[in-house]
Amino acid sequence: MPARFSIRLISDTKKMDGQLQGRAMLKDIIYAIRALRHKPGFAVTAILSIALAIGANSAIFSLQEALLLRPLPIEKPSNVVSITSRTCGSSTSSSAERA
Repeated sequence: MPARFSIRLISDTKKMDGQLQGRAMLKDIIYAIRALRHKPGFAVTAILSIALAIGANSAIFSLQEALLLRPLPIEKPSNVVSITSRTCGSSTSSSAERA
């Protein structure tokens, strides 16, 4: 059975009213499901790949949001102090710097 391809131009899709556009999309979804049923190995691989990509994207965004986008939970950031220790020979000194 030869593969069936349909090409719809963007201008053709814009000319369709909502009901015709919905029918065309439903036909495309039914055709995709039918094609995936004929090759279940490919279907499982495609679904797992998409699921893995969505999960990785969600994890990366959550990490980025927690580390870079959300402000630190400090009431007065102007009062943050940094304490360092330097060793020069045998003497040790501590200094406090305002951030």
